Amino acid sequence: LGILLALAVLFASPSFGQQDQPGESAKKAPTTKKVRRRLPSHFSALVSQKQREAIYKVQADYAVQLDKLRAQLDALVAERDREIDAVLDAEQLAEVTKKRTDAKKKRAARSSKKSTSKESTEG
Repeated sequence: LGILLALAVLFASPSFGQQDQPGESAKKAPTTKKVRRRLPSHFSALVSQKQREAIYKVQADYAVQLDKLRAQLDALVAERDREIDAVLDAEQLAEVTKKRTDAKKKRAARSSKKSTSKESTEG
């Protein structure tokens, strides 16, 4: 429980107010993400290839457990957000929902603008 609470604080704090609406994450298409192996900061110049492989193995061994904990954390954050939304009256909830939608649209516009400018500078 202590680990879950620590993860909750670590992962939830920077993104408060930016979570998906309940049920939105279920709507997203599952993506297959290519796992990128990375060494911890400041390790690359110090470790041998054998040590690198050992570190990658340790990271892989913990990956499934960490993914499960992140899923639990996401569920806990969603539950918390539903309870917070339940405190609001209908008018307040409608306004908050509108503000969330507007913010999401702005982020999407900024994101597409960034990717468009990257493509134009790379080409």
